[in-house]
Amino acid sequence: MNAPLIAHFARHWWVLLVYGLIGLGFGIACFVAPAASVVALVWSFGLMALLEGALSAVALLSGPSALGKGWLALYALASLAFGALALVRPLAIADALILLLGLWLVVGGVLRVFWSVALRKAIDHEWFLALSGLLVLALGALLLLYPRVALVGVVWWIGLGALVFGLLQVFVALRVRRLSRLRV
Repeated sequence: MNAPLIAHFARHWWVLLVYGLIGLGFGIACFVAPAASVVALVWSFGLMALLEGALSAVALLSGPSALGKGWLALYALASLAFGALALVRPLAIADALILLLGLWLVVGGVLRVFWSVALRKAIDHEWFLALSGLLVLALGALLLLYPRVALVGVVWWIGLGALVFGLLQVFVALRVRRLSRLRV
C-alpha cells in the first residue's frame, strides 16, 4: 500500500468531488442545452488550437526546428486559422466535422461491402462484414442527411459520458473522504 499517495488523496478528496460536480454539470448541460454545449466544446478546441498555434509561432521565431521551419510555420498557421474559425463560427466547424465523419463512414461502409464480396469464397459468414458495412454506410448517410440531429446525438453521448464520469468521481471522492476520517 502506498501510504503517501493515500494520504495525499485523503487530504485532497474535495478535488475529486469538484471534478465530479463539473462533470455532472456539463453532462446535464449537454442534455438541457445541446447547442450551447456544442459551442462550448468547439470553443475549447479552438482555444487549444490557438494556444498550439501561438506556441508553434514562438518556437518558429526562437531558433532552429527539428521538423524544419516550413512545417512548423504551416502547423502554426493551420492551428491559428482553425482556432480563429472555431471561436468565430463554432456551429459551422461542428457541422463540418460531422460531415467529414459522415463521409468517412460512407466510404468505410462501401469498402466493407466490397471486401465481403471479395471474401465470400474464402471464409464462411462473410455476410457479417457486409452487414457491418451496411450499418456503417447507413450511419454515415444519416450524418450527411441530418448533420444537426447527428450533432445533438454526439453531444448527448458526450453528456452521458460526462454524467457517468461525474458520478464516478463523486462516488470516489466520498469514499476517499470516509477513508480520510478513519485515518485521522
